[in-house]
Amino acid sequence: MKDVFFTSPFVPREWIAAHGLYPREFPARCHSSPRAVMGGCPFAQAFLQTTGENAAVFATGCDQMRRAADEAAGDHVFLLNIPATWQSPAARQLYREEIERLGRFLVRMGGRAPTREELAGQLLECGTPVPLSCRRSSAISGTTGCAQNGGGPPIRKRHGGAALQNIPLALVGELPLFSFVDRIENAGGYLALDATKRTPLFNKAQIEKDPFTALVDGYFDNVVDVFQRPDSRLYDWLRPRVKGIRGIILWHYAWCDLWRASAERIREALQLPLLHLDAGDATSFTTGMQTRLEAFLETLRA
Repeated sequence: MKDVFFTSPFVPREWIAAHGLYPREFPARCHSSPRAVMGGCPFAQAFLQTTGENAAVFATGCDQMRRAADEAAGDHVFLLNIPATWQSPAARQLYREEIERLGRFLVRMGGRAPTREELAGQLLECGTPVPLSCRRSSAISGTTGCAQNGGGPPIRKRHGGAALQNIPLALVGELPLFSFVDRIENAGGYLALDATKRTPLFNKAQIEKDPFTALVDGYFDNVVDVFQRPDSRLYDWLRPRVKGIRGIILWHYAWCDLWRASAERIREALQLPLLHLDAGDATSFTTGMQTRLEAFLETLRA
């Protein structure tokens, strides 16, 4: 089964799997630092280096990913155009046409056009056989979807009872290029919500009637991001998920003006203390970041 790498939450893993290919979401941690590129985002460069000559799907929600797609230009690269607006039928139709275009790319990469039954099966089983922590969501009647960290219950407290004394935190923004959980727990907190994962929900009745429309609507209506305009859906998505959260960590890399500009709005919308970590070119957790995290948690304890 051929790998297809992607990182944007708007790339439907179920669509890739239905074509008989293997969706490989870019991991949160890297085992090697990406090469330094002037004006380049470390996350985009790490994704570029990870994909190599494998089939890769980039997305237009980030200018740095556009630049990385240009750098990786070739028959194995696909750039998914995601509409920044979401309130018009034209935006939904554009996204639908882009998913259809992605399907033709997947066929060129060695996949096969899926039958209705194959696609419906993928939507009902949340991307099986993709080996990710997918499970059905019972929170919304009549829907099914990936209830990963951003869409379901808090992630596991790794140290059992000891972690119950730690302060529950939410991680918002971009994915760090290393394990963040241990850093938070060592400082006296625990990651109760990983909001870097924003997942779709699919209508079961629609799956039976028209699985492709269910796929498009499940992503277009339920996956949110900071680049969308207006960006009110992001805050609406976050509010019900931060119940019981004591503080928020906003993580992003240099040149990401969208997340930087959203810091104050997130703080105001959620009415919670926020630690803004601008990673710059960092691909590891620096001493300065550790000091700021510990100070943030001390403030929350007080």
